[in-house]
Amino acid sequence: MLNRDKVAATLIGFNTRFNQAFTEFRNSADMAAWMALASEIPSNTQIEQYNWMGTVPAFSEWTDRRKVSKLGNYKFSITNKKWANGIEVDQDDIDDDKLGIYEPKIRMLAEQAAIHRVNLLVNFLISGFATTNYGAAYDGLAFFSASHKDGQGPTQSNLLTATLDDSGAFDSAYKKMLLIQDENGEPAGFKPTHLLCGPNNRANARAAVMAQYGAYGASNTNFGEVQVIVSPKISGTTTENYWYLLDLAKPIKPLLLQMRREVAFRQVGHLGQGGDQPMEQFMADKVFFGADARYNAGYGLWQCAVGSDGST
Repeated sequence: MLNRDKVAATLIGFNTRFNQAFTEFRNSADMAAWMALASEIPSNTQIEQYNWMGTVPAFSEWTDRRKVSKLGNYKFSITNKKWANGIEVDQDDIDDDKLGIYEPKIRMLAEQAAIHRVNLLVNFLISGFATTNYGAAYDGLAFFSASHKDGQGPTQSNLLTATLDDSGAFDSAYKKMLLIQDENGEPAGFKPTHLLCGPNNRANARAAVMAQYGAYGASNTNFGEVQVIVSPKISGTTTENYWYLLDLAKPIKPLLLQMRREVAFRQVGHLGQGGDQPMEQFMADKVFFGADARYNAGYGLWQCAVGSDGST
């Protein structure tokens, strides 16, 4: 039967390796850029309700009564979900101290746990052209819509259909974000910082903002305007031409990441022997280790994003 102390030592060793790898991935420069897509919101219950979304009015002269903006009459909720992965370890490998063969798998578990939330956020942007799958923006419309309206403000759009290889597409998206107004008709102060696309648009994105010179040696006036980030999630025949211009410098981001419980590494079952072994350990001579967490994502400020489905 499995030795209790050896299993305990195995759990400690795997846990240490997992946490080291997870921290390494989470703190990497690449992950930091991806996590800027969302404002992280702590959660302490199954469902959190939000009614504070919308823009804040511009600073203005106080002559009679202070101009006050009420919380927008927008209510939406995000329900936390559970996420998990795991690996199976043969009892003989623990008995024979052959745990080194699991080192790469432990690191891959950690990497998958870290990258999952990134893929979840990108999925929200992919689905942002409709109100299906991941729901709607705080105003009830698709996150990318031509009919957004805050309070008594103007009807505004953060939606494009141009392909990124269109020479004027980037300028159109950039201008559209700069002209977004608050509910009083004043410039809201949003400015693009990142251009997000899939592998199919990588070359077009780099040509738009990373090439110092364009065709025939002409200077690229958009050189260095924004950073380019590429997600392999933005692929497939229906979504490969999607691209997004994002303002990731604001306190509230285009997306929300609602954290109920951070990723934790654990053994399935308990470290028993004999009659109190977990059933699968008793029947199949296996021990299971894995990671799990509780969180979910949602839409933040539509004003921070201009999206194009590349359909024209």
